[in-house]
Amino acid sequence: MVSVAAFGLNEISRLTLRSPMFKLKPANVLFWAAAPTLFARYSYKESIDGEISNLWRIHKNREAKGLGGTYRSTGIYKHHDNNGHF
Repeated sequence: MVSVAAFGLNEISRLTLRSPMFKLKPANVLFWAAAPTLFARYSYKESIDGEISNLWRIHKNREAKGLGGTYRSTGIYKHHDNNGHF
């Protein structure tokens, strides 16, 4: 196990120390600091857009059937019992 870990660390250091992409230059530091944040924002945006499009689809279907909105100011809905369960 120690040999495998040593081999892995050796390979990582060999690749990172020789690669110009990993040298500590301002542009590279900025890229590696910003890239994970930008990737996370992009992936979450895709997820949120998917959820919103599903809710919009439900809304459009209800409007097309003439059912109207689902919001009730009292918070009591026809499909719930008194305990708030379906």
